[in-house]
Amino acid sequence: MAPLSTRRRTRSCRRCGSERKWHFCAGHHPPAAAAANQPDAPPADPDLISDLPDELLSTIVSVLPTKDGARTQALSRRWRPIWPTAALNLNDERDFKPPYGGGAELARLITRILSAHRGRVPRLRLTTFQCTATIDGLFQHPALNKLEELHFCYRFVMNRDPLPLLVLRFAELRVASYGRCRFPEHLGGRVAFPKLRELTLYKLTISERSLGAMISACTDLRSLFLRDSIGFRRVFVSSPTLVRFGIVNPMMEELVIVNAPSMEKLLLFDTYGGPRDVRVMFAPKLEVLGCLSRGMHNVELQSTVFKELVAISPIEPLKAVKVFSLRAKDF
Repeated sequence: MAPLSTRRRTRSCRRCGSERKWHFCAGHHPPAAAAANQPDAPPADPDLISDLPDELLSTIVSVLPTKDGARTQALSRRWRPIWPTAALNLNDERDFKPPYGGGAELARLITRILSAHRGRVPRLRLTTFQCTATIDGLFQHPALNKLEELHFCYRFVMNRDPLPLLVLRFAELRVASYGRCRFPEHLGGRVAFPKLRELTLYKLTISERSLGAMISACTDLRSLFLRDSIGFRRVFVSSPTLVRFGIVNPMMEELVIVNAPSMEKLLLFDTYGGPRDVRVMFAPKLEVLGCLSRGMHNVELQSTVFKELVAISPIEPLKAVKVFSLRAKDF
């Protein structure tokens, strides 16, 4: 009788032929795992944002805060070249926290960023600086030559430091606001804003001559807002393109709309203060007017004259006016 064999019998997989011990055939995998092993299966989370064109990615990055925009370079090789050429929109209050403050150190930091960035700089907002001496050199930087939107004011409300004349050198501006400073004198012929459409002046010290020169320098102005400024008593407006004019200025005595053929809205927000005399000489497209009150001693609307809102001359209809606002408490 032959001796019994000591060799153990092995069983093989009927599908792949491999030894069945500790073996899991692909045919027994869960459906999700089996689909993942297939070469034609799409990725679970495709990166659709990275497939967008460079121009659109640059637009997305440009609206981020400066630090967040710079960090996008670490996402992948696809994103690395986007930030250096994207539009740079600087906002010192949003982008730079203490200990930078609003002094010379912050000015040097912004200058270094402008020098290192290869993209254009369309918008600049500076509202935390405390004095003129710290920012004189900043506005000379060539990266700001094509600036389109500028918002500048000193940090403190009572600050009346002079506005650096270099702040008024940007001829490509389309939107601008200046506040909490003293406007320079003798601007006639020294400034020009052929593309500026929206201008806001608030909490300024500005003379009548400088205010008139500033308005005259904006040959394509569509919107003007004047608020809480001193140094002048009268405002004369003559602009063929101005559409909207809003004013909140208690210290003002007289407002004269000399020639405004495109004006549609004249908004007087402070009914308790100025202006005390309002004269609209020529504004044929005026649709919204007010709010008028008895605090205004004289109101002249073309040939119609009101004294404390009582007509003292024949009333001629204002054919274009659709909204005429009066302060109801006065009646």
